[in-house]
Amino acid sequence: MMGKRQRQKKIGYIFVCEGHREYNLLSRMEKLYNIDDKKVKLNILNRKGGNPSSIIAYACKEINKTDVTYVLLDNDKPMENKNDALWQAWAIGGTKITGKKPSEIVSLNKRHRNPFLIVSEPLAIENTILDLFSIPATAKNTNDLKKQVKKQIGNDFPDKVTRDMLEKSRNKVIITLVEIFKEMESK
Repeated sequence: MMGKRQRQKKIGYIFVCEGHREYNLLSRMEKLYNIDDKKVKLNILNRKGGNPSSIIAYACKEINKTDVTYVLLDNDKPMENKNDALWQAWAIGGTKITGKKPSEIVSLNKRHRNPFLIVSEPLAIENTILDLFSIPATAKNTNDLKKQVKKQIGNDFPDKVTRDMLEKSRNKVIITLVEIFKEMESK
């Protein structure tokens, strides 16, 4: 008599991202890394703008719906005083994070708990995109960075991104994302 065949559990990943450029980049990576929905459940959620505090608070609400939650954020706005969800998720109760940039709070996640923050530096995802295409960022604020990406690469930039470009990149955000997507691909 044969034993019951055990079903392999899908591992769930959620990416909560700040806007459409982050969403388009992650969606392109999902295609390039052939994420198999039979083995991995990937959900990319576009918050369509906002501040880091509200985006992180939303991600904290999604934690129980998945195994791993990532938040892809810009670093152009400071945290606001909506920290309860993050304090609870990371078990850092009372730590002052109001007024700090997202890049300044990543190190507080000493216990490596959801949500995991991936912060585009120095300002925004546009810095990461320009870097991916080996174009120096000349703009000093987020709005001008957006204009530079549109002018020099175009809004259709995801179609121009290749796996080879991603894997040769030395950008911290891209390296982190490639590692995550390779892990999902190997499942």
